[in-house]
Amino acid sequence: MELYRIEPDNMTRISERNLDEEEQLENRLVRTEAAQIGDVELLYIGRQGTIETGGIFDILAIDELGNTVVVELKRNEAPRSVIAQALEYASEIQDAEYDYLNSRYSSFLREEQGYGDEPPSLLEAHAEYFDLDEPLSPREFNTEQRLILVASKFDENKLLNIVDFLRNHDVDVIAVEHSTYRDDDSDIELLATDAIRRPLAQEPSTAGDRDSHSRVYGRKWHIEEKPNPETGELIEEIVSQLSTIDSLQDPSWNQKPYVALDHQTLQYRLIIRTQVTQLQIWIGLTCDSKDQNKIADKIGVPEGEVEQSTNNRGDPRLVIRCKPDYDIDVSTLRNVIEKLITSSGE
Repeated sequence: MELYRIEPDNMTRISERNLDEEEQLENRLVRTEAAQIGDVELLYIGRQGTIETGGIFDILAIDELGNTVVVELKRNEAPRSVIAQALEYASEIQDAEYDYLNSRYSSFLREEQGYGDEPPSLLEAHAEYFDLDEPLSPREFNTEQRLILVASKFDENKLLNIVDFLRNHDVDVIAVEHSTYRDDDSDIELLATDAIRRPLAQEPSTAGDRDSHSRVYGRKWHIEEKPNPETGELIEEIVSQLSTIDSLQDPSWNQKPYVALDHQTLQYRLIIRTQVTQLQIWIGLTCDSKDQNKIADKIGVPEGEVEQSTNNRGDPRLVIRCKPDYDIDVSTLRNVIEKLITSSGE
């Protein structure tokens, strides 16, 4: 990859620089309490720590679902041993309960982020960072483990073969290549990353029905276990209707906070966030207040239940809240949403 600094009358290439040690890469990633690495939003909870009798992990984090994520960093080409190290840490963290993770997070905030004696709990911070309407329960944390390997290069015939083998057996191993650039004239340093193996949930399925179990169970979770019966019926009806929109692909049920309908060109263009007594339809577009009121009137929900907001990264989204006791015209809802995403130019 080549990077350039653009000026009114000039274009200057920014030189790529090698890092002297892993700690330099780690310091660049852990500048804040959270980050996106390899298309995964992460809330950091630990750095350079040990898990019981195991070795030292680089970064420990939590994703939106409350799963633990072990991040292993290599400044140069990743050796094959990095897989063994990451798997060792993941196997040791798999039985960790919320109290342990919360303790890790408190220590991280005090030692790395300069918090005082009363840092926020992991429950509070997780709900705020991922913009959840309801915090996860402690038992929902660490139900699964994920691995992110970050290196300047991965051997296609050796290490990536091992990564792909694990991914084919539903171990979510994400591989990310990094490059560091520095422009001495303007004192700018850049860190570029490229996910050459993305999260499994974002990859097109090439293994037949290998993920059919998670889809079946996920559907059961969102319709029968998470909501009350009336809300579950509404979720099923709305998802069924929205699935008929040509530009949306089949729903993905295997995320606990939401059901996703992938757009043909954008990942998770439309999300249905499920709750006990309601569901929320999130669409990544802007809509003025006059149109919001028209939408509410057409589909049969109160005006205040259609509103414009932003996600935790500041991206716009239109939110439509639906409850079983509203007189919702689901067919009209489907047509309105189809028109919205079509007119947005996607």
